[in-house]
Amino acid sequence: MLTLKFVEADPRTWPTNSGPLIWNLARRAAFGSAKIHPPDQPRDIDMELPGTAYLYTLATLSMTFVGFCAIVIVLRQTIGKELSGWHVVLMRLYIETGFWAAAFSMLPALLALCGLPHAAVWRTSSIVIAVVMMSYGATYPLRRRAMTAQPVPLRRWLPIVTVSLLIIVSLLCNAAGVPFESGVAPVAIAATWTLACGAGIFLLALTAFWQASKTPD
Repeated sequence: MLTLKFVEADPRTWPTNSGPLIWNLARRAAFGSAKIHPPDQPRDIDMELPGTAYLYTLATLSMTFVGFCAIVIVLRQTIGKELSGWHVVLMRLYIETGFWAAAFSMLPALLALCGLPHAAVWRTSSIVIAVVMMSYGATYPLRRRAMTAQPVPLRRWLPIVTVSLLIIVSLLCNAAGVPFESGVAPVAIAATWTLACGAGIFLLALTAFWQASKTPD
Protein backbone atom coordinates (compact mmCIF):
# COMPACT_ATOMS: atom_id res chain seq x y z
CA MET A 1 0.00 0.00 0.00
CA LEU A 2 1.33 3.39 -1.07
CA THR A 3 1.55 5.99 1.67
CA LEU A 4 1.81 9.70 0.89
CA LYS A 5 3.71 11.84 3.31
CA PHE A 6 3.32 15.60 3.18
CA VAL A 7 6.24 17.62 4.38
CA GLU A 8 5.85 21.34 5.07
CA ALA A 9 8.42 23.20 3.04
CA ASP A 10 10.32 26.10 4.47
CA PRO A 11 9.89 29.18 2.18
CA ARG A 12 13.47 30.17 2.99
CA THR A 13 14.68 27.11 1.07
CA TRP A 14 12.78 28.03 -2.11
CA PRO A 15 14.77 29.34 -5.07
CA THR A 16 14.77 33.10 -5.42
CA ASN A 17 13.06 32.88 -8.85
CA SER A 18 10.38 30.40 -7.80
CA GLY A 19 7.58 32.98 -7.55
CA PRO A 20 6.22 32.62 -11.12
CA LEU A 21 6.59 28.82 -10.93
CA ILE A 22 4.61 28.57 -7.69
CA TRP A 23 1.96 30.90 -9.07
CA ASN A 24 1.56 28.81 -12.23
CA LEU A 25 1.26 25.60 -10.21
CA ALA A 26 -1.35 27.13 -7.93
CA ARG A 27 -3.25 28.55 -10.87
CA ARG A 28 -3.36 25.24 -12.69
CA ALA A 29 -4.50 23.41 -9.59
CA ALA A 30 -7.27 25.88 -8.86
CA PHE A 31 -8.44 27.01 -12.29
CA GLY A 32 -7.14 24.47 -14.76
CA SER A 33 -6.31 26.09 -18.11
CA ALA A 34 -8.17 29.36 -17.40
CA LYS A 35 -6.04 32.42 -18.06
CA ILE A 36 -5.55 34.17 -14.70
CA HIS A 37 -3.02 36.96 -14.30
CA PRO A 38 -0.88 37.26 -11.15
CA PRO A 39 -1.92 40.07 -8.84
CA ASP A 40 1.46 41.78 -9.13
CA GLN A 41 1.43 41.77 -12.94
CA PRO A 42 -0.77 44.34 -14.78
CA ARG A 43 -3.20 42.90 -17.25
CA ASP A 44 -2.54 43.90 -20.84
CA ILE A 45 -5.52 45.72 -22.33
CA ASP A 46 -5.63 46.03 -26.08
CA MET A 47 -7.11 49.46 -26.86
CA GLU A 48 -5.68 49.71 -30.36
CA LEU A 49 -8.39 50.53 -32.87
CA PRO A 50 -8.20 49.10 -36.38
CA GLY A 51 -7.03 51.69 -38.88
CA THR A 52 -5.44 53.89 -36.23
CA ALA A 53 -2.14 54.17 -38.11
CA TYR A 54 -3.94 55.38 -41.25
CA LEU A 55 -6.00 57.93 -39.31
CA TYR A 56 -2.92 59.29 -37.53
CA THR A 57 -1.09 59.61 -40.84
CA LEU A 58 -4.08 61.37 -42.38
CA ALA A 59 -4.22 63.81 -39.46
CA THR A 60 -0.55 64.61 -39.97
CA LEU A 61 -1.08 65.20 -43.69
CA SER A 62 -4.06 67.44 -42.94
CA MET A 63 -2.08 69.69 -40.62
CA THR A 64 0.78 69.77 -43.12
CA PHE A 65 -1.69 70.89 -45.80
CA VAL A 66 -2.96 73.68 -43.55
CA GLY A 67 0.57 74.87 -42.90
CA PHE A 68 1.46 74.81 -46.60
CA CYS A 69 -1.65 76.83 -47.49
CA ALA A 70 -0.78 79.38 -44.81
CA ILE A 71 2.68 79.76 -46.34
CA VAL A 72 1.18 80.35 -49.82
CA ILE A 73 -1.17 83.00 -48.43
CA VAL A 74 1.68 84.81 -46.65
CA LEU A 75 3.83 84.72 -49.81
CA ARG A 76 1.02 86.25 -51.84
CA GLN A 77 0.73 89.13 -49.40
CA THR A 78 4.52 89.49 -49.28
CA ILE A 79 4.71 90.28 -53.02
CA GLY A 80 2.22 93.12 -52.50
CA LYS A 81 -1.06 91.52 -53.62
CA GLU A 82 -4.10 92.15 -51.46
CA LEU A 83 -6.69 89.53 -50.56
CA SER A 84 -10.10 90.01 -52.12
CA GLY A 85 -13.32 88.48 -50.80
CA TRP A 86 -12.87 85.50 -53.11
CA HIS A 87 -9.35 84.91 -51.81
CA VAL A 88 -10.68 84.98 -48.24
CA VAL A 89 -13.24 82.33 -49.20
CA LEU A 90 -10.52 80.09 -50.58
CA MET A 91 -8.23 80.72 -47.61
CA ARG A 92 -10.91 79.76 -45.11
CA LEU A 93 -11.91 76.74 -47.18
CA TYR A 94 -8.36 75.39 -47.25
CA ILE A 95 -7.84 75.85 -43.52
CA GLU A 96 -11.26 74.54 -42.51
CA THR A 97 -11.04 71.38 -44.60
CA GLY A 98 -7.58 70.64 -43.20
CA PHE A 99 -8.67 71.12 -39.61
CA TRP A 100 -11.88 69.12 -40.07
CA ALA A 101 -9.99 66.24 -41.68
CA ALA A 102 -7.56 66.18 -38.75
CA ALA A 103 -10.41 66.34 -36.25
CA PHE A 104 -12.28 63.49 -37.97
CA SER A 105 -9.12 61.39 -37.89
CA MET A 106 -8.44 61.99 -34.18
CA LEU A 107 -12.04 61.60 -32.98
CA PRO A 108 -12.07 57.75 -32.79
CA ALA A 109 -8.89 57.69 -30.71
CA LEU A 110 -10.36 60.27 -28.33
CA LEU A 111 -13.54 58.25 -27.87
CA ALA A 112 -11.51 55.09 -27.27
CA LEU A 113 -9.54 56.87 -24.54
CA CYS A 114 -12.88 57.71 -22.90
CA GLY A 115 -13.53 53.98 -22.52
CA LEU A 116 -16.06 53.38 -25.29
CA PRO A 117 -16.05 49.94 -26.93
CA HIS A 118 -14.93 49.72 -30.53
CA ALA A 119 -18.44 49.47 -31.99
CA ALA A 120 -19.59 52.52 -30.02
CA VAL A 121 -16.49 54.43 -31.13
CA TRP A 122 -17.29 53.96 -34.81
CA ARG A 123 -21.00 54.67 -34.39
CA THR A 124 -20.46 57.82 -32.37
CA SER A 125 -17.75 59.03 -34.73
CA SER A 126 -20.01 58.43 -37.72
CA ILE A 127 -22.86 60.43 -36.18
CA VAL A 128 -20.62 63.36 -35.25
CA ILE A 129 -18.92 63.49 -38.66
CA ALA A 130 -22.25 63.22 -40.51
CA VAL A 131 -23.73 66.09 -38.48
CA VAL A 132 -20.66 68.26 -39.09
CA MET A 133 -20.66 67.57 -42.84
CA MET A 134 -24.38 68.32 -43.17
CA SER A 135 -24.12 71.50 -41.08
CA TYR A 136 -21.05 72.71 -42.95
CA GLY A 137 -22.60 72.07 -46.36
CA ALA A 138 -25.92 73.70 -45.45
CA THR A 139 -24.32 76.88 -44.07
CA TYR A 140 -21.56 77.26 -46.66
CA PRO A 141 -23.57 79.38 -49.16
CA LEU A 142 -24.52 81.84 -46.41
CA ARG A 143 -20.97 82.12 -45.14
CA ARG A 144 -19.69 82.56 -48.67
CA ARG A 145 -22.16 85.39 -49.42
CA ALA A 146 -20.99 87.17 -46.25
CA MET A 147 -17.46 87.37 -47.72
CA THR A 148 -18.07 87.73 -51.47
CA ALA A 149 -20.97 88.41 -53.81
CA GLN A 150 -19.68 85.99 -56.44
CA PRO A 151 -21.91 82.92 -56.89
CA VAL A 152 -20.86 79.37 -56.17
CA PRO A 153 -19.45 77.69 -59.34
CA LEU A 154 -21.92 74.82 -59.79
CA ARG A 155 -19.67 73.03 -62.28
CA ARG A 156 -17.19 72.35 -59.50
CA TRP A 157 -19.45 72.14 -56.48
CA LEU A 158 -22.07 69.74 -57.86
CA PRO A 159 -19.69 66.71 -57.91
CA ILE A 160 -18.47 67.60 -54.41
CA VAL A 161 -22.02 67.80 -53.07
CA THR A 162 -22.99 64.51 -54.74
CA VAL A 163 -20.06 62.55 -53.33
CA SER A 164 -20.49 64.19 -49.92
CA LEU A 165 -24.13 63.07 -49.77
CA LEU A 166 -23.11 59.49 -50.55
CA ILE A 167 -20.50 59.61 -47.78
CA ILE A 168 -23.05 61.02 -45.32
CA VAL A 169 -25.43 58.15 -46.15
CA SER A 170 -22.64 55.63 -45.55
CA LEU A 171 -21.85 57.28 -42.20
CA LEU A 172 -25.48 57.05 -41.11
CA CYS A 173 -25.55 53.38 -42.14
CA ASN A 174 -22.34 52.84 -40.18
CA ALA A 175 -23.92 54.46 -37.12
CA ALA A 176 -26.98 52.21 -37.39
CA GLY A 177 -24.99 49.08 -38.19
CA VAL A 178 -27.22 48.39 -41.22
CA PRO A 179 -26.71 46.95 -43.82
CA PHE A 180 -23.08 46.40 -42.76
CA GLU A 181 -21.36 46.13 -39.40
CA SER A 182 -19.99 49.32 -37.88
CA GLY A 183 -16.31 49.80 -38.67
CA VAL A 184 -13.52 52.18 -39.55
CA ALA A 185 -14.03 52.35 -43.33
CA PRO A 186 -16.77 55.04 -43.55
CA VAL A 187 -14.98 57.22 -40.98
CA ALA A 188 -11.66 56.94 -42.82
CA ILE A 189 -13.34 57.63 -46.17
CA ALA A 190 -15.08 60.73 -44.79
CA ALA A 191 -11.85 62.14 -43.35
CA THR A 192 -9.97 61.38 -46.57
CA TRP A 193 -12.67 62.98 -48.71
CA THR A 194 -12.64 66.13 -46.57
CA LEU A 195 -8.90 66.55 -47.08
CA ALA A 196 -9.19 65.64 -50.77
CA CYS A 197 -11.79 68.38 -51.31
CA GLY A 198 -9.53 71.05 -49.86
CA ALA A 199 -6.47 69.80 -51.75
CA GLY A 200 -8.39 69.48 -55.02
CA ILE A 201 -9.81 72.98 -54.82
CA PHE A 202 -6.37 74.29 -53.90
CA LEU A 203 -4.83 72.77 -57.04
CA LEU A 204 -7.67 73.88 -59.34
CA ALA A 205 -7.63 77.47 -58.08
CA LEU A 206 -3.88 77.79 -57.58
CA THR A 207 -3.25 79.80 -60.76
CA ALA A 208 -6.18 82.15 -60.20
CA PHE A 209 -5.23 82.56 -56.54
CA TRP A 210 -2.05 84.38 -57.54
CA GLN A 211 -3.93 86.76 -59.84
CA ALA A 212 -5.40 89.99 -58.67
CA SER A 213 -9.02 89.11 -57.96
CA LYS A 214 -10.18 87.00 -60.85
CA THR A 215 -12.49 84.11 -59.98
CA PRO A 216 -11.96 80.86 -61.92
CA ASP A 217 -14.89 79.50 -63.86
